[in-house]
Amino acid sequence: MLIKQFVTQLPELTLWLDLPVAEGMKRANKRSAADRFEQQATEFFTWVHTGFSQLASEYPERIQRIDASGSTDDVSARIWQTVIDRFDIK
Repeated sequence: MLIKQFVTQLPELTLWLDLPVAEGMKRANKRSAADRFEQQATEFFTWVHTGFSQLASEYPERIQRIDASGSTDDVSARIWQTVIDRFDIK
């Protein structure tokens, strides 16, 4: 894995906020003017999404998929529940 050339220790938990590409692009466009990254073609974001999906499948203990659809409160609740479950916080 390429990242291991630059990072000596990977995090215990990586949260992947997963959203269909089209919905993510629509949200980004509502937020502000597109920056250089957000101006990429849909194919680029599909490629990135596929990469995250593959990594999450390969490292399910470390990379947790969070459904990023819904309201900010919904997504926030999912994030906190994942953290609580992962670190056995009571």
